Amino acid sequence: MPFYSQASSRHAQHYMIAMQKVDQLYDAGGDSLLKGLRDFDQDWANISAGHAWAVRQSSTSKRVSRLCADYNDAGPHCLDIRLPPLERIEWLKVGLKAARLLGDRESELAHLENLGNAQAALSHSREAIQSFREAISLAMELNNLVSEGLSLNNLGAVYADQLGDAQTALGLFEKALEIARQTGNKRSVGNALDNIGNAYWAMGNSHKAIEFSQQHLSISQHLGDYSGESAALNNLAVAYSSLGDHHQALELYQSALKILQKLEDRHGAISIISNIANEYVYLEDYEQALECYQHSIDVAHQMGDKGAEAAALDSLADFYFAQHDLDGARKIYERQLLIFRKIGDRRHEGHALGNLGIACWYQGDLESAYAYQTKWLNIAREIADRCGESYALGNLGILSKDSGDLVKALDFYNQVLVIARELDDPTGEANALWNMALLYKEKVEMKQAVKLGEAALKLYKIAEDPHADMVVNSLKKWRESTRQE
Repeated sequence: MPFYSQASSRHAQHYMIAMQKVDQLYDAGGDSLLKGLRDFDQDWANISAGHAWAVRQSSTSKRVSRLCADYNDAGPHCLDIRLPPLERIEWLKVGLKAARLLGDRESELAHLENLGNAQAALSHSREAIQSFREAISLAMELNNLVSEGLSLNNLGAVYADQLGDAQTALGLFEKALEIARQTGNKRSVGNALDNIGNAYWAMGNSHKAIEFSQQHLSISQHLGDYSGESAALNNLAVAYSSLGDHHQALELYQSALKILQKLEDRHGAISIISNIANEYVYLEDYEQALECYQHSIDVAHQMGDKGAEAAALDSLADFYFAQHDLDGARKIYERQLLIFRKIGDRRHEGHALGNLGIACWYQGDLESAYAYQTKWLNIAREIADRCGESYALGNLGILSKDSGDLVKALDFYNQVLVIARELDDPTGEANALWNMALLYKEKVEMKQAVKLGEAALKLYKIAEDPHADMVVNSLKKWRESTRQE
């Protein structure tokens, strides 16, 4: 038995060191990065077995606890790409516990950073924010500027992508950029620039987004950072698509996909393939779009990645919706809802309920639509998803208006207005004001309708929102009607 234990220990130690060497190759970028991933894949069975042994034996000695923690520290890049987020979280929780038992603060910091990333990948916003805030506090305590900057970047991404709070995110990204430049970490500079671009895009400024993502692309290409290059190309494509340049967006997405295929990063490829499908829809090539949507679902299913499968299903449901196949869309949303509930993704469970409600609304089933939107609202409030809460309230306002309950509709829109102002979201504030203006028009209270419409127009212009032209035309007619009164 002792011989077996010693052999297992040596085996686990050997493959932890092997993974460390592989991750160093990845960090070097270019062809070294690709070689690192190939070596990782070749050694994966032994790496996994060595880690499993260390986990089982971690309570037997400090030496094995050290090995358990070192497995995550040794290969963060390759593990992030190759392990599904749920499995990655399990690895990190065990490693974090070991690091804390050892009193190794630097290892604890690394585990918190990576744990936050894995939680964010599953849209577990609260858990991710907690992990990143703990990491930032610990980094400041240890005077580790590099880790502080990384965690600020990642925390900002959660606020931007999952909470819809682009303004808070922008402040975090700018702090991260300042630190990255101070430490001379060019990869971190690139990531911060790209995230700043994403924040500007979320605030409706696609031209500014392109400017920052282009800087990230140049840095990533210079470093041979394929993952960073792919991310920059993807974000450039998003910005060009929002500007209506779908041919350029398609070309950029396809370039990003080629890089991910070179990396054999199937997780990243799934979302890119869905984005490519979206561009085919814009270009009215529906056959090619449907093929891409189905391909992304198939890849996710083959990987056993339920979260990615649900995200791919979302795109297919949107496609059916756009083709006015509401029964087809509802079936996909229901399938998606089951997956989100199974994996415990409350935020996206709410979104699926909201989408089901919209499909019911379009089919004229207002009672079911109202019930689904109310369920989304309840979930959004439970998990502090202010952006989701705002959308659900807005939808309930529309449904109340359609049902003839203008008083209730006005109450819902007022709640949307409060959230928009809290999030410093001028477009959301403008939408709420405009919907309220439409309600007063319905009540034939034209002076109040004009007043609210003018307030909405001012905000639409600030946000450079295309709704501004429509509002200008409507206000012109409304003012004429008030003069006639």
